[in-house]
Amino acid sequence: LVYFASFLYNVRKDNDRARELLELAVSSDPDNPIVLSMRADFAENVQRDLSQAEEFYKRAVALAPDNADVLGAYANFLAHSQEDLEAAEEVYCRAIDADGSRAENLGGYANLLMRLSRPGEDLAPFVQRADNLYRRAVECAPEDAGLLGNFAVFLGYVRCDYEEAERVFERAVEICPDDVNFLLNFAHFMETCKKDDARAESLFARALAASEHKDARVLASFALFRSRTREDAIDDNRRLFEQAVAADPTNGAHLAAFALYLTSVLDEHDQADALFRRAIQQAPRNGDVLGAYATFVAEVQHDNDSAEVYYKRAIEADPVNAVNLGKFAYFLHSVRGDHVMADSHFQRAVQCGNNPDILGNYASFLETEKEDHELAEHYYKLAIEADPHHAYNLSSYARFLAYNQNDHDRANHYFLRAIEADPSDSAVIEFYVDFLQTIRDSDPNVQRYFKSALSLFPQCSQILQAYGEYLEQVLNDTEEAKKYYQLASEIVVL
Repeated sequence: LVYFASFLYNVRKDNDRARELLELAVSSDPDNPIVLSMRADFAENVQRDLSQAEEFYKRAVALAPDNADVLGAYANFLAHSQEDLEAAEEVYCRAIDADGSRAENLGGYANLLMRLSRPGEDLAPFVQRADNLYRRAVECAPEDAGLLGNFAVFLGYVRCDYEEAERVFERAVEICPDDVNFLLNFAHFMETCKKDDARAESLFARALAASEHKDARVLASFALFRSRTREDAIDDNRRLFEQAVAADPTNGAHLAAFALYLTSVLDEHDQADALFRRAIQQAPRNGDVLGAYATFVAEVQHDNDSAEVYYKRAIEADPVNAVNLGKFAYFLHSVRGDHVMADSHFQRAVQCGNNPDILGNYASFLETEKEDHELAEHYYKLAIEADPHHAYNLSSYARFLAYNQNDHDRANHYFLRAIEADPSDSAVIEFYVDFLQTIRDSDPNVQRYFKSALSLFPQCSQILQAYGEYLEQVLNDTEEAKKYYQLASEIVVL
């Protein structure tokens, strides 16, 4: 009866008939823990009656205190529906002690571990334990696509092992080629971690087809992707956001994403504010939504007091969200001038992941505010290791080497890497030109630096202009300078 009921509500979506069969099963065998556990699952996930679900789960556990399946289902309920993480951990441990070969319990506990750390706590032990649990789970169930998908996300976003993550994603999609969740997560990974937009777009397209263009998550994700990769397609991108919100008008994350698009691309700040408020109403404990609104309030509305309130709410909702911690740290440093609290939040942020923006901001903070140059260099190196093509971090480290370490050769090397990473970033080029102009009267190697730069970027008008000025004002070679001025002006005209 209960397995037929499970088929009816999971596959046929016939919830009324499923409820009748489950109630008949419970009345026929009221002391069967499996029956009670499946009745609890129906109350939790279909009826959304958490009180009734907990009652049935507790009855099932009392009857079968060493049944791994019953304990695992209850632990999952505590973790996801009740958000009682400590109680969930205790029950997961009991489930694994009862039977250490249940992949769903090993994987569920691994997922839980990444939510158990407290602010300021060292994440390394949690990460290592989760990694061990995932690997045990995969050994027990190597064809479990859902488990593989979760493990791939962990590898990509927590361990930052992109190569293994891609292999595990490939395996999950190979097992379930039309699973919307796997395709969507794989697309996000290829976009954000591997920086492979072509592959990401192909996976997004597969996810859209698999969902018949009706899944709000896929629509919103593809809208965000296109707003970055196809900026000129404003009408199409807006339509995708509108379709996503229409498909699920209660999804706070999608409302916030549309709000961000409206304010950052279309300058429709009033409508963005209204959408942000709807998003928070729908998801009052979503750290990403609260953090995004905090940044909007600070940078667009310039309401610093309200921004601080929302940053604190965001961090309370998600204490290990590195982006919110890092942005609040920067806000405390640059707006409030509270360098002690900024340092504390930067430290928490860098413990939560290898975000290159946060690592670079913290390095700059250590350099300028704390004047701890040894630690600053350590974090600059970590930032560049996290993203070797991050133009701003490369140029920031170059300036650090130039002006604090007086290491002009290495500074020149990192400036050139920064320009190569993003030749269109005018700020990075200006930093480099300022560097060359600052040292042109004192460093005999400056002409070599100019020539190496022009050999790499012969069409860069700013460098051509600066070299002409060097030739004229330092070497007194007016005729040669005129050639470079002419080249620079021609490029500007073009």
